[in-house]
Amino acid sequence: MPAKSILSGPRRLSRALRGVFARGLKGAWPIVPRLAYQNLAIQSLNVALTRVCNVNCVFCPYQFADKAEKIHMPEDVLARVLDGIQETGIRSVMVAPDLGEPMLVPRFMDKMRAFRRAGVKLIQVTTNATVLHKVGIEELVGPHGPDLINISFPGFDEETYRRVYRSPLYAQTRRNILEILRANHAAGHQKTVTVRMRGDLPEEAMLAFPEVDEVKRLADDVTVMTAVDDWIGVIRQDMLTGNLKIQTERPALTRRPCAVLFNLTVHPDGNLHLCSCRNIFHDPDLEIGNIREMSVLEGWKAIFRVLDAWEDGRIPNICRNCSMYWDPAQAVGGRLLRAVSRKLLGKYFF
Repeated sequence: MPAKSILSGPRRLSRALRGVFARGLKGAWPIVPRLAYQNLAIQSLNVALTRVCNVNCVFCPYQFADKAEKIHMPEDVLARVLDGIQETGIRSVMVAPDLGEPMLVPRFMDKMRAFRRAGVKLIQVTTNATVLHKVGIEELVGPHGPDLINISFPGFDEETYRRVYRSPLYAQTRRNILEILRANHAAGHQKTVTVRMRGDLPEEAMLAFPEVDEVKRLADDVTVMTAVDDWIGVIRQDMLTGNLKIQTERPALTRRPCAVLFNLTVHPDGNLHLCSCRNIFHDPDLEIGNIREMSVLEGWKAIFRVLDAWEDGRIPNICRNCSMYWDPAQAVGGRLLRAVSRKLLGKYFF
């Protein structure tokens, strides 16, 4: 079952129009130049500030990560990242690629301020919300906090939380979610905050808890997710609980390289890889280098060899069985629509 998003009217219109754009671009793809989907200059960067997590979700491959992987990004690597951002004029950073809880990194808000000083205008983060109170909820919704905060949460039921996230942190996490939504509302809704409910109860049960009415009123989007990706075969159905089901649909690959490959990911050890989504075990076909030995700009330029190989039919092994293929025709449609509509409807096309 696909994820169901509880959207407002304008956001539903946005999604429908993006689909119209995408269908047109797919048909015209043979004559669309690469610059239409691969920018002429680097514009965004994925930065894994940490690969440490404090929950143990049944659907996440973090449970199989090597101990050596579970580290925070050291200061020298972050300094190289910030230098690269300033050098290239990067304006968008996502600080939650792959594995780990980004807000566990020491001095999280200091790092957000460093990104702002380097020139970043848009910061995105995905969090399990367990330590929002330690980071500082007022700071998170303040001027230096992330602009888009995606909260991943099994739902407002302690037994479900313990079963799916295998953690005793339910009570504090529940408080954190409600408090950040209320604080963001009181601050004039300056941040985009979404809630992704990833529990193992039926959808109607997850939406029936009393807190959900307030969450739907204050959050920018509430998504119910009962389909679970297998992370390229790492997660199996027998590992899941309750109503969680492995997603069986696989999008058909095309000669259009996956849009997720258009941006670099910097891992805590400085390694530069493509795919901030499912490349958790360092696929050599998607390895670029290390930021200690090359600049962000040099790494970005190396992306083109991966795209060339894909278009020549040499698709990276990890991508061949991935269920998360993102057709760049869809990505271009979304980009064009956002460029036209951002000034008209603001955050609905954030």
